[in-house]
Amino acid sequence: MPRQPDSHLEERIINAAYKLWVNGGEHALTMRAVAKEAGTTTPTLYERFKDKSDLLAALRVRAQRKLFDAIQPARSITEACRIALVEEELPSQTASVIKQACVAATDSLVASARGRRTPKKPH
Repeated sequence: MPRQPDSHLEERIINAAYKLWVNGGEHALTMRAVAKEAGTTTPTLYERFKDKSDLLAALRVRAQRKLFDAIQPARSITEACRIALVEEELPSQTASVIKQACVAATDSLVASARGRRTPKKPH
């Protein structure tokens, strides 16, 4: 009897990739490790994602979707930032980027409310 296609395989692959990325960073995200973590084979993984960058792109799309869904009910930038940082376990680098974006957005709003431009920060 022929095997039935696994309707949840792509979701398992993305979940496995996310788990490896959170726990070990991008260098831990090898196609072989993702396949093993997802309970599939490397050739099966390559049937769905052409390479590591394709898999990372899928992770970015998932992260953006989850973040948007989480902050959509927020009534202010401050609340959106709080939700984004609390909603999910974030790798420290990601949390840092979100914090910086929140500070920049808040600075911009404060400056707009005061009728002036946001001061440029030295690099």
